[in-house]
This record gives sequence, C-alpha cells and structure tokens, in this order.
Amino acid sequence: MIVRDEEDNLPRCLRSVRWVFDEIVVVDTGSVDRTREIAREFGARVVEFAWIDDFAAARNAGLDAASGDYAFWLDADDVVEPGQRGRLVGLLDGLRAGDPAGYVVKCACDPGADGSGGETVVDHVRLFPLRPGVRWSYRVHEQIMPALRRAGIPVRWTDLVVRHTGYADVSLRGRKLERDARILLAELTERPEEPFVLFNLGAIAIEQRDWEAALGYLGRSLANSAPGDSITRKLFALIARAHQMRGDFEAAMLACAEGLRFDPEDAELLFRKGVVHRQRGEPAEAEGCWRQGPKRTGVLPLHPALAVARLHGMHWLSLTIRPL
Repeated sequence: MIVRDEEDNLPRCLRSVRWVFDEIVVVDTGSVDRTREIAREFGARVVEFAWIDDFAAARNAGLDAASGDYAFWLDADDVVEPGQRGRLVGLLDGLRAGDPAGYVVKCACDPGADGSGGETVVDHVRLFPLRPGVRWSYRVHEQIMPALRRAGIPVRWTDLVVRHTGYADVSLRGRKLERDARILLAELTERPEEPFVLFNLGAIAIEQRDWEAALGYLGRSLANSAPGDSITRKLFALIARAHQMRGDFEAAMLACAEGLRFDPEDAELLFRKGVVHRQRGEPAEAEGCWRQGPKRTGVLPLHPALAVARLHGMHWLSLTIRPL
C-alpha cells in the first residue's frame, strides 16, 4: 500500500483483510496524522518514502521492501467486503509454485455523495508475482501490465471485487484531479506523445467538462495508439462524448462508427451512439443501440429510460476498462 494522511480510511481497509496476508507493507509518503501508528497497530511494516510526484516509484518502493512470492496491492480507501473475503482467500490458496500469473480483480468505485462519478467498475491487475524485473511504470494511473508482458507472465481473470470509496468526497476528488493533471503534464514534457499519458489527461479534461482540451489530448493519444491497444476503444468513446457535449452530433457519430469498426459489440460505444441518436430525435435507433450493448456481458438489456436517467444523473455509465 502507498498512503498519506489516511487515518480515517486505513483502519477499515486493513480490518477488511486482517489475517489474510503473510505480510503488509505500507509505504508512507509524508503523513502528518496517525497513519503510520495505525498501520503498525495492524502489524504492518512501514516504509518511509519522500514523495516525488510519482505513484509508480512509491509502489515500487513497496515491492522492494516486500519478501513474499506474490504482491497484492490495495489503496487505503479500498475495502474487501465480507462477501468477497472468501473469494480472496480462495484465490491466494490457489496459487502454485511454477505457475506464475497476474490476476485481474474488479474494482467497484462508489459514486460521489451527490451521485457524480457514477458507479464504475474498473479492471486492475491486483495480484502478481514478486520478481525483481516486475515493477510499476507511469507516474499517474501507474501500470504493472507492461512489466508482466516483458517478463512473459500471463494474466488471468477473477470474479473477486474490491470496493473503492475514494470518490465519495467531491472536493477531495477535485483536488486529486488537479494533482494528477499537474503530474501528468510534467510527465508529458518527458514523453511528449506517450498515448497513455495523453489518454489520462484527456480523461481528466472530460471529467472537468473541458471538451476542447479533452479533444486535443484524446486526438493526440489516438494518433499514437495501435488498434489493439487497450485504450483505443475507450478513446473513441471519450472523443464521441466530448463531441456530443459540444453539440457536434455528426462528429460524435463518426467517432462511434470508427470505434465500432474495431469491436461492433463494444457496450460503451453503443451506449454513446444511442445517446446521440436520442438527442437527434431518433428514439428507435437509440433503443436499437442500447439493446445491442449488453449481449456480451450476460446481463439483461438496459431499458432506454434507465439509460437516459443514468446519462443525466451520472458522469459515467457502469463500465469495464481492460488493463493496459
């Protein structure tokens, strides 16, 4: 774990996984509250790390201090609910020497207190072998997948869900976005056309409703991304949303069409296309899009009225983002 001033969240997080792990390493990046004391009360080893605006570096400090065969990461505002604890224990009990793999866990993010942010579900590689060459990269929205790929370690999917509560405080979320944007802009000076950095800057601009800035970042990211990259379809969806919010429905439709060329059943692109159809006064076409999207997810089709309610009441539809 990497933490800073988390005395309010840390007890709940560590209590939810008490006795599950052989070792807990908490990397503290400069707390001035009781975070370090609380971590030690739960038996954690606390590592002091001077913050350098780099989440990957902080996470790597934790890996350097760990002594196990596998690492499982949590944030201080994560919780493993009682119903998921058994799944986590079962996943760990199933690990076998000689069969290394990374494991994807679903992270269910709570909406903000005012409903903002929606209920998003994001896929994270949370569990992976602890090896010297497997380290995090990217300063913000740090990634472990590139290192796993270089090491030839496969990735497997699980049904485990971790609950993330960090978006409940709207003002805190705003400060985090400003911090992340600042760090990403610094990283962009070092890697000017890095698509993942541009993607994250575009996503922040979308959340801040700065449509012009979003289109600039997202367009540059798309120009430097390959069709098979995990962010490519998401880029089309965000570009379509920015155009739609600017009232340029033709450009939004074009972005959806281009994205659906890569995956005709992409749920988020079909959802966005349906929204644009509805705003153009084409309810039958909108319904057709919304009823296509859930085919591959195994859930019932989303009623158009519910889709519209979600659109107006939330920033994001519930979705899954494949890991990089």
